[in-house]
Amino acid sequence: MVMADSFDPQRPDIAGIERFFQLSSDLLCVADPEGRFLRLSESWSRLLGYETGELMSRPFMDFIHSDDHAATAAVLGGLRNGRPVVDFVNRYRTRGGDYRHLCWRSTPADEDGLIFAVARDVTDDMLQRQRMERQERQLAEAMRLGRLGFWDLEIASGSLFWSSQIFALFGLDPAGLSPSYDAFLDMIHPDDREAVNRAYRVSVAERTPYSIRHRLRWKDGTVRWVEERGETIYAGDGTPLRSIGTVQDVTEETLSRQHLAAEQTRLRAIMDTIPDLVFIKDSQFRYIGCNRPFEEFAGRSEAEMLNRDDFDLFAPETARFFRDHDIAMFRTGAAHRNEEWVTYPDGRRFLLDTMKVPFHDQSGHVVGLVGISRDITEQARLRGEVDFLGTLVNRSADPIYCIAPDRGFALVYVNDAACALAGTGRNDLIGAAMSRFDPMMTDEWLSALWRRIRGTTTPEVIAASFHRADGTVVPVEISTSHIRHDDEDYIAGWIQDISARRAAERALREREALYRASIEASADGFWQVDQTGRILNANSTYAAMSGYSLDELRGMAIPDLEAMESEADTTARMERIRAAGSVTFESRHRRKDGSIWDVEVTCLYSDVEGGRYFAFLRDLRRRHRADSLLKARLHLSEVGRSGDIGVLMTEVLDTAERLTASTIGFLHLVSPDQASLTLQAWSSNTLAHMCKAEGQGLHYPVDEAGTWADCLRQGRAVICNDYPALPGKRGLPEGHAPITRMLSVPVPGEHGFAAIIGVGNKAADYDQDDLDIVAELASIAMDIFNWVKAEQAQKAQERQMQRTIADLTDSNAELERFAQIAAHDLQEPTRRQVLFAQLLRRKLENRIDEETGSYLGFIVDDALRMRAMVQDLAAYSETGRSARPRERVDLDRVMQDVANALGQEIAASGARLSGTSLGEVSGYRSRLQLLLVNLVSNSLRFRHPERPPCIKVTARPEGGWLELAVADNGIGIPEQYRADLFSVFRRLVPQQQQAGTGMGLAQCRRIVEDLGGRIWIEGNGDGGTTVKLTLPRAD
Repeated sequence: MVMADSFDPQRPDIAGIERFFQLSSDLLCVADPEGRFLRLSESWSRLLGYETGELMSRPFMDFIHSDDHAATAAVLGGLRNGRPVVDFVNRYRTRGGDYRHLCWRSTPADEDGLIFAVARDVTDDMLQRQRMERQERQLAEAMRLGRLGFWDLEIASGSLFWSSQIFALFGLDPAGLSPSYDAFLDMIHPDDREAVNRAYRVSVAERTPYSIRHRLRWKDGTVRWVEERGETIYAGDGTPLRSIGTVQDVTEETLSRQHLAAEQTRLRAIMDTIPDLVFIKDSQFRYIGCNRPFEEFAGRSEAEMLNRDDFDLFAPETARFFRDHDIAMFRTGAAHRNEEWVTYPDGRRFLLDTMKVPFHDQSGHVVGLVGISRDITEQARLRGEVDFLGTLVNRSADPIYCIAPDRGFALVYVNDAACALAGTGRNDLIGAAMSRFDPMMTDEWLSALWRRIRGTTTPEVIAASFHRADGTVVPVEISTSHIRHDDEDYIAGWIQDISARRAAERALREREALYRASIEASADGFWQVDQTGRILNANSTYAAMSGYSLDELRGMAIPDLEAMESEADTTARMERIRAAGSVTFESRHRRKDGSIWDVEVTCLYSDVEGGRYFAFLRDLRRRHRADSLLKARLHLSEVGRSGDIGVLMTEVLDTAERLTASTIGFLHLVSPDQASLTLQAWSSNTLAHMCKAEGQGLHYPVDEAGTWADCLRQGRAVICNDYPALPGKRGLPEGHAPITRMLSVPVPGEHGFAAIIGVGNKAADYDQDDLDIVAELASIAMDIFNWVKAEQAQKAQERQMQRTIADLTDSNAELERFAQIAAHDLQEPTRRQVLFAQLLRRKLENRIDEETGSYLGFIVDDALRMRAMVQDLAAYSETGRSARPRERVDLDRVMQDVANALGQEIAASGARLSGTSLGEVSGYRSRLQLLLVNLVSNSLRFRHPERPPCIKVTARPEGGWLELAVADNGIGIPEQYRADLFSVFRRLVPQQQQAGTGMGLAQCRRIVEDLGGRIWIEGNGDGGTTVKLTLPRAD
């Protein structure tokens, strides 16, 4: 910036500046000391979008970003004090509202007070610099996270640059070391130093990339693995100039690889050392590995078996056996064990004990199996000869231990099962004292045990409480035996967790108690009988059914209760039961009171305690009652079909009498207000022999009814087995049979109770079974009664519906005749009206004024419109239902005829008529042509004034129907008017705007509905109308 006291554009020196202003692409300006622009180059307007006058009318501080005001004021102050401005950047607002970065330059002047300055737009440079800085930060962060360093070596000078990350990788302080190639070599592990130096020299000499993985040794002795990659840049003559590269810490990866390789080598060595057959398969049953013993068994090398399955390697029956057990393991997802005889290629046969276990991927899915087959041929042979060895093999899952008396009775060996029992690892157990697991096992106690078993061959088994690592205590048995090995004595044996056994014993006792409780709570009777037929035990249910007490039943013989069989018959039946194991049969038993009852016996024989019979005995009365009620329902349903409610109710009462062994049966209906009763029916026996009293149809107030209505008053069934002794009973009407016993049941209805049904005068007392029978019969009766009423109501509705249909048919026929007559008889008057109105207008054409002529024109137009309406009405009446048989109509040919008939209108309007194949329907060709003519002509007539008509006719099958659609791009029809347009003489556009009578769509609906279809209107995406209809497809 330059200062001056005044600015005159006409001054010679200023005139040169003016030319420079016009030519310069930079932003040039002159401003006064008050902060206003006095002169600006044109590049200001191009950059900021303001007119030059806008920029000069306001202080330039108004255009500077508010955050840059203070810095700009400070720079201006320094300029006035003689300090030049170099590369000062601030932000100016553009007309669009965003900001541009401007870089300013100026030098102070001593003469003038004006400010001369030049600026350059550096916005893009600023953004690029910010992006580069951000990318550099991101790169540095990525290199830090990836433990990646960068180096640059100038070969001629030996100058070496290390990034900060390399110092961290080498464990060095950047302030304490100047990087050099020799310093780098000193950091390399001595065993790798020569290889690294040689690799770098070779890469430079042979002009190949430099890549090597080696070790570093820090000053504190720490060894780290790094991977170096680099390349060398050469001069035109091939002289190496500089090498650049990276260093990355790969310690964890390298150590992991080494560990994995060592594990794989160790695993392979273990597999090949194991004498058992080891094999691995994938989920497709293909071999992916095995050991040498398995190669010997298969007669092939591992390489020959890879990716092949059992059917490729073994005989079909052997392969199927292997595959079935593989599938069993995959199905359960758990270990699977089986024994199998196999034949080696040399003919030897061995018995293998095979264990197959699944292995999983990282997601937990089973991806294969590992199998181990052990030769147990010799073990199987010795299994019966050596009990101890057989037990050891069969009990291999039991915990096994070994302690050394000479080492303070410390544990020297435990197996995996013992570790699992203790709940801790083997390293934690070896060397532990036995008192840790049971405080009873002190050194004194163990010394006494050692003295007892030392020198003997008989193990001693002791009971103990085993304390696990989690604090739980497990009851165990421990076997102790003296073993001598390598001149040292040991106590060894197994530890058996007996908590399951104790739980089983407890469960057995509980199960026995449960069985006893279940038998006692059973609804059936129960016996336990010995070989002689004497009852050892029975339950309370049978005691109740027989009338004997449990003490009386115990000791009784079967013949004491059996009413059908002799003692010899009973003995023979017991022999048959013992031979068959179990038998079910029916018999009859005698109660203590001498009565006989039917019983179903299910008897099971068991040889426990010298032979026992266990029998369940079921009272057959309930089953017989259910059978009787089912038969009664079927019979009453047949009776109910007659529709005679009285006969139905009599049959219900007769059935109730028969099933309850009664001699009286009655039924009363309850009024809806539950206040009165109406005698509805007596049983046949009651009317014929028991009761001569009148009363059918009579009404009784509930409050005055006798004891038989107590069930209604109490809302539950009532049994009275001593009617004569009943206090407060009312007298019986003259001719009524005496009552000794009575049972009455209220019958539920829709609102309260609907009826009372009852029986009486049973020879024995009424019980719950009698009550259940009467209640069930009442329910059956009400179901059938309600069904009969519903049937009667439905038939009445059907008769009413038939009368209504007949009336509607007559009415429609009358209306049809009226329409035809009206259409025919009105044609001649309307024709004459039109003719004479036209003659009158021609005769008076030159003798009437204009107003009279317009009136006469109205008469002629209305007469013409009436004639058209009458003609359309006649056509509408002719489109009614036809008695002619339908014909097979090809709609594509009909559509072609429609296009020909409307060809002139289509051409005049510039319309485009298109569509798909329409197929064939069942109907009347002439009416279907009229239908399509009406729809297409409507699309032509009501076209949009600003676009040519586009009409598309399509069809698609819908079951037995064909759905047609006639779509256009016309003026459209508002949704609220669509349904009404199918009525006679309905129009959307006034007569003055569009010709027509409003009968077209009415005719269309009548034609479609005559064929059983339907028609409706929808909008479409072109702003027009789509008329859809369904027609029956041709067979």
